[in-house]
Amino acid sequence: MSDKNKQDKEHSKISMRIGDVHVEFEGTSENIKKMMADKEMFDFAKNLEAASKRSPPAAESAPKATANTLEAAPKEKTVPPPSKPSATPGAPAKKPLPTPSKTMKPSKKGTNWKNLALASILVTIVLLASLAGVIAVYVPLAVNSATDNLNTQLAEKDANITALNANITSLNAQISSLQSRINSNTETISELRYANQLLNSQIASYLLLNTTTYIYTEEQLTQNASESTTIFQDVLNFAGYVGVTVQSTSNTTYVQLYYAYKGVDFHQNVTTATSGTAYFPILPTVITINVGNTYTGDTVNATVSVVYYH
Repeated sequence: MSDKNKQDKEHSKISMRIGDVHVEFEGTSENIKKMMADKEMFDFAKNLEAASKRSPPAAESAPKATANTLEAAPKEKTVPPPSKPSATPGAPAKKPLPTPSKTMKPSKKGTNWKNLALASILVTIVLLASLAGVIAVYVPLAVNSATDNLNTQLAEKDANITALNANITSLNAQISSLQSRINSNTETISELRYANQLLNSQIASYLLLNTTTYIYTEEQLTQNASESTTIFQDVLNFAGYVGVTVQSTSNTTYVQLYYAYKGVDFHQNVTTATSGTAYFPILPTVITINVGNTYTGDTVNATVSVVYYH
């Protein structure tokens, strides 16, 4: 603690006298300085000093008379003796001083306790008024400042909450949209999986076909260059596939198969060269199978076999 702060905290006493009034202030130096600097205290001291100057000096105490004196000697008016005429003409006659009664005793001049009591009461009132003024001024200011600060914080929090709620609403809308897309894609995936299962079942049934029929068995075929020959054209009643095996003297030999089913035309060429087998899927309809070549030389000799799987 600094010397100045220590000095301000020390206990002090200050006395002041205004006329017959003696006032003492006791407390820390800091509090006494604040009280002495207060305008209301200064005005009170000035008014008290003025009132002390205007008040007459303390009057003598009333004479005390004993009961015996009052009973023995009733009050009589004292007649002053006639005054002598003044030597100077026109000068007013001097009035004789009244003779004090024997029963009257002069009282001693004492302290004016009424003025002291009045001064003490006024000092207390001024101090209380000053304190009330300080409380009335500074306490509301502090309370208002704290209230304004809290209101500002509450307003900021309300704004943040509103912004967060708006953000939450936007995110919920995005989540809802994404969830709708997920549901739609899930349904599409389920449909595709079901279709894939059907196709796999069909393929499995085609691959596991247990009926085999030769519809063309190792027939000899002689062709001219760049010629095509139909080796089979008939109705196959079951869906399945056919395998065409060719042995040829030309590496340009090919197998051709086509059909029409419910508005769909199927047409495919597979080159078998000098030796090979071509496979074709079929549906229950009229099937046409051709064997040809694109050779540019002499004739082509070939052996052809066709197997029907259903």
